[in-house]
Amino acid sequence: MFQVDYKALISRGDLHYSGTVEKSHDGIPVGNGTMGSLVWTSPRSVKFQINRVDVYASSCRSRSFNKRNQDYAYACGYVDIDVGSDGSAVFDAETSQHLGIYDGLATIKGKGVTARLLAWHKHDLFAVEIEDSRDEPLPITVRLKSMRHMEVRTKHHVALSSFEIENKSVSLTQQFSEADHFCGSTVSVGTFGRSSQSAYNDETGGEVPVTSSAHIPGVGQQSETEARLVTAGAKGKALILIASAASFEKDTNLAKKTSWTIEQASDLGFDGLLDANTFWWHEFWERSFVYFQSQSGEAEYVESHYSYYLYIMACSSRGRYAPNYGGMIFSTHGDFRAWGAQQWWTNLSLYYHGLLPANRFELLDPLFRHYSSIKEACGKAAEQQWGSEGIYFPETVWFDGLEPLPDDIAEEMRDLYLCKKPWDSASDRFTDYAFTKHPHSSRWNWIGHGKWTDGHWCYGYNAVPPFSPVNHFFASGAEIAYLYWKRYEYSQDRQWLAENAYPIMKGVCEFFRNFPNFKKSDDGKYHVYNVNQGEHLRGATDPLDVLLAIRGLFPVTIKAAFILQVDEELRDRWSEVVANLCELPTSADPESAETSDHSAPAHLTDARNPVVDGRIRPGPDPINTRYYDYDLASLESAATDNSQNLYTLARDTYHHGFPDGLPDDYAVRVMSGIAVMAARLGQTSDFRRAVLNQLRVTDPAWDFCDYDGAGGQGALANRLTNREGANAIGAQRLGNCAYAIHEALCQSLAADPGETPVIRLFPAWPDDWDASFELACRGGFIVESSRRGGRVLFVSVKCQHGGECRLRNPWPNDEVMVRRNGTDAALVEGELIPFRTEPGDELYLYENGAEPAKEELVIRP
Repeated sequence: MFQVDYKALISRGDLHYSGTVEKSHDGIPVGNGTMGSLVWTSPRSVKFQINRVDVYASSCRSRSFNKRNQDYAYACGYVDIDVGSDGSAVFDAETSQHLGIYDGLATIKGKGVTARLLAWHKHDLFAVEIEDSRDEPLPITVRLKSMRHMEVRTKHHVALSSFEIENKSVSLTQQFSEADHFCGSTVSVGTFGRSSQSAYNDETGGEVPVTSSAHIPGVGQQSETEARLVTAGAKGKALILIASAASFEKDTNLAKKTSWTIEQASDLGFDGLLDANTFWWHEFWERSFVYFQSQSGEAEYVESHYSYYLYIMACSSRGRYAPNYGGMIFSTHGDFRAWGAQQWWTNLSLYYHGLLPANRFELLDPLFRHYSSIKEACGKAAEQQWGSEGIYFPETVWFDGLEPLPDDIAEEMRDLYLCKKPWDSASDRFTDYAFTKHPHSSRWNWIGHGKWTDGHWCYGYNAVPPFSPVNHFFASGAEIAYLYWKRYEYSQDRQWLAENAYPIMKGVCEFFRNFPNFKKSDDGKYHVYNVNQGEHLRGATDPLDVLLAIRGLFPVTIKAAFILQVDEELRDRWSEVVANLCELPTSADPESAETSDHSAPAHLTDARNPVVDGRIRPGPDPINTRYYDYDLASLESAATDNSQNLYTLARDTYHHGFPDGLPDDYAVRVMSGIAVMAARLGQTSDFRRAVLNQLRVTDPAWDFCDYDGAGGQGALANRLTNREGANAIGAQRLGNCAYAIHEALCQSLAADPGETPVIRLFPAWPDDWDASFELACRGGFIVESSRRGGRVLFVSVKCQHGGECRLRNPWPNDEVMVRRNGTDAALVEGELIPFRTEPGDELYLYENGAEPAKEELVIRP
């Protein structure tokens, strides 16, 4: 319906820097989904740290990294492009830097030197065009530097680096090996458009030119951690190509891969690469859009961050694996990252939970590839670690899952973790084995900051073995499985449901159903014992997040099995669990672990007693009360009549925490879901405050320091945040805000999980923020609509797969004109408008007598 000037619209999310940035983590993000870097400057250089989503120094079997934050991954090499060697600054306060997200092009303009750079969408390569217009042009020196000494041994682990140098190219290869693990990567750099010569540092630090192919073995000298390409000084343009490759196969010739990539790119030249890239980016942007306008400028501010979030995801989430939540593929300070190299689901999920309405499903594929690839390992873990069946997806996990355990270790682990025997009876064999493992692992997290003191281990970090923040954390698997289901709901891809989603959903349901500490009690209801509620409440009874997981996941898994006509017997067993599941813990429950307030109206609480350890959080916990991720409480479920109306509980829980609404100055933390919660519940004013405050957040509750020791948690110059600590910047708050924006603009939710969804427009959108959008909805529908001055102009629904479409009438007090496929017209009325549709149908609805004018459908910011 819309005529959209996408360039003008998307460019509102660009980055503009006046001058340089003081710290590398403020640099400009570029990436192609697998390979990425921030780009920053020194007075005479353009700098990169090349990172990849598929480079891992160690695996789940490692016995060498058993200290917090010690393991590492992703980083492949540094590249510095020096454009000034006479001592004068090329990049200073007068430098302009611009990231154009519509074209995926970054431009840096210094004194007489302009750099244009891009990440090739098709292959793993950065292209940098340097144009020198100085009266006295200077040589360009490209420095390729290793991440560490050329040979580094950590217990059983070996990291080797080596250079391959030819006349016009240099390559850096790193290899990680330990036991059954191998991973290698190569970064190659080539220069074009000028004569060049390669060189490396000798043992004394002096440059040695290379006139033929040479190999520099890794022998540990610091002076050998850098190789160079030096071009002649000349006016005009020079092209620098930086390619990377990685493999878990030891025999893969990675240098051959990077050489081929550079050769392909050099044939196209920078302009050819830019043409190919802009075509790809333009198609990417045209799959959906949001457009906001307001007198205050607030709406435009929110919109710019939304578009930028999609750019960040396109740069970092199109590879074999999802990017690590802390650092993504944009780290700049070497190997070390706070929180290590494992994935932490609660953090990672903030990038993906709200992404589906943006109609770019491929951005979620790396996440699904990762968890599907570890399905077998996590199935083994369900049996060995917990004595259950199905699949156990832990909160923290290595890229290759969880290692298989020796039988005796697994048997003792089950007894200890299920509280069948006391912790102080653990054998020396078990504890000796455990202390070779990484304490961030969900399996061994009770190790904490443990140290040997007075003849025994002191655990620390909120650990009361076997309990710890993530040791008994079970909600993650259900959230992951439910996201698989949502992917099916949006795409209606039955093959994907059968081959990808259903096996995961079934596996997680079977884990819960067969978990030994999930059982019927004397009241005839299923209860769960000795597991976590989030990280903060450990060894709890009936934790809210586990009960929500079962309430949400089991019904949609039953529906998926029905759609596929499989597992009829299991469907009956899952239905029996749902029918007899205990009620959610509330403040009205005498067994509630929250003892501070039993006043009416009842609100959700974290768990029931007994609880082993932790702290109670009264009121809505925006991180752990994630009922909205299972579509359990929505405006559509408000009218349902059951013994425990979850919408009413969710609403009353929210108001228990914010009886007078969200305060104007409330600091919404990076990980907080308050904006999503407010949007889902139709709290318009609170949505506005929450999303604005989250984008402006300083996060005082988490006073981590950045890499250089300076405190403060405000947004960085590139709109990312450093909330996770040293070298672990991220975009979690951008993902949260995008999730909330989608929920405030257009919900497609059912009264209960698995039922037919209803499309509801602008359920929490401020009247003074004009908005137009095109977004995906469940059922495979693409919806366009516009709202000006609080009035909805029209609704357009594209029916990609047919089926039932149900729309909550945006003009409930008036007749609605409906056109189908541009010809048929009919008047309808009522609060709910149902349609039967065929694939390819297009529905166009507007208030009778108020069809929007053509100029109202033009989007030209």
